[in-house]
Amino acid sequence: MDFCLPEQADAVVCGAGPAGLVTALRLASSGQSVVLLDRRDPWREPVSCAEAVSVAGLNKWLGVIDPAWIRGQIDGVVFVAPNGIQIEYQQKESGLILDRACLHKGLADKAYAAGAKLHFRANVQSIMRDHNCDHHVREGQDWLVQGVLHGEKPFTIRTKCVVDASGAGGKLTRHLPELAHLEDGSFDLEPAVFALIEGIEHKSDMIEMDFSQVRFPGGYGWVFPRDGHTANVGLVIAKEFTSRTPARKLLQAWIDDRWPNAKVSSFYGGAIPCGQSNKALAAHGVFKVGDAASQVNPISRSGIVEGIKGGVVTAKAVQEWLKASSPEQRKAIEANLLADWFEVQGKSHQRLSRAKAAFASIPDDVFNKAATRIQNIPVAKRTLPRIFLKTLIGSPMLLWRMRSLMGL
Repeated sequence: MDFCLPEQADAVVCGAGPAGLVTALRLASSGQSVVLLDRRDPWREPVSCAEAVSVAGLNKWLGVIDPAWIRGQIDGVVFVAPNGIQIEYQQKESGLILDRACLHKGLADKAYAAGAKLHFRANVQSIMRDHNCDHHVREGQDWLVQGVLHGEKPFTIRTKCVVDASGAGGKLTRHLPELAHLEDGSFDLEPAVFALIEGIEHKSDMIEMDFSQVRFPGGYGWVFPRDGHTANVGLVIAKEFTSRTPARKLLQAWIDDRWPNAKVSSFYGGAIPCGQSNKALAAHGVFKVGDAASQVNPISRSGIVEGIKGGVVTAKAVQEWLKASSPEQRKAIEANLLADWFEVQGKSHQRLSRAKAAFASIPDDVFNKAATRIQNIPVAKRTLPRIFLKTLIGSPMLLWRMRSLMGL
C-alpha cells in the first residue's frame, strides 16, 4: 500500500503493529480522516513474538476472525520444570497460533477499505508543534509529523492529534518537554529472542513453557508450534541479567543442549516493555498505545491481544477528543485515558507487575518439587490455579509475596 500522503489529517497513527492498525481502523470506520505510517510493511518481517493468543480475547476485542490469520489451534500447555519433568495442562480450543503477517495484512486492508490512508515506506522521524498556523488551518491542527518516504523524500503532515504506536522507547516524544511525563514503554524493558527451528519433536496443538533460573533467569523459555514442521523456540529474561549473559547466547546454549541436531533457519530478537506504571497515556493531542504505552502482560510478556485492546480504548478516546468543543474537555479526555485502560486491562497488569519479582525468583527446586506433586494429579483434574498453588505451596514466603496477584 503506497499512497501520496495528504498534507493534513484529523489523526496520524505512527506504527503499524496490532495497536496502531486497530486504532487506525477504528478511527477511519468512525469517519475521521486518518493516516497510518510505518517505515516497513508490517507483514514483511517477523517480530519477537510466539504468535499465541486466547480465543476469547481475540473474539471479544477484534470480532470476526479471518481463518487466513490462523496457523493452528491450541488445546493446552506443557509446563517443563528445570529437571525436565513435563506437566500437561489441557484446555480444548483455548488458544490460537496466529500468522501475524496475515493478521497485519488483513487489518491493514480493513483500515484502507474504511478510508484510512496508509504508507509503509514512511519513516517518521519527529513530531513537533506547528507554530506557524495560518487562517487556512482548522482550529486544533497544531502538530507536524515529519519524516522521509522510501528513505529519501521528505514529508510533513499537519494533524490535530498524533497516536504513537511506534514501539517501546519513546523515540517520537522523548525530545518534547511537554510530553516527558507520558508513558514511553521503556519501563522494565526486557530482551527476548527466538529462532525458527526445524526437526524437533513438539506437540502441534500445545504450547510449551520452560522454567529454569539457570537457562532463563527471571523469565522463561517457550516452544510454540508454527506450521507442522517448524517451531518457534525462544526465551525472555529479566533485564538485570542481560549484562551477565546475552539472551541470544542463552538461547543458543539451550538449543545446542536439547536439540543438537535441529536445523535453525533464522534468529530474531527485540525488547519487550514488561511493566505497568501510573504514567499518563495522553497529553496535548498525543496518545500512546501498544508497546509505546507498555501495554504488555508483565509475566507472560504477551502483547497481541493487549495491543488490540489498547487500540480499541485509544481510538475511542481520540474520537471523543476530536469531537470535544473546548481545551478543558480535551484535557479531561486525555487525563481519563489511563483510567479507561486500567478498567480494561491495566489494573490486572499492575497486580501482575507487583507479583512479577516474586514469580521470577521461584527457585528451581521449588518448581521441581511442584512438578513431582502435580504428576500425581490426573491430567483431566489439573487446573491452572491448582498448578499455580502446588508450585507455591513449597515456599510459604513466595506465597506471601505473591498475594498481590490475588489482589490481597
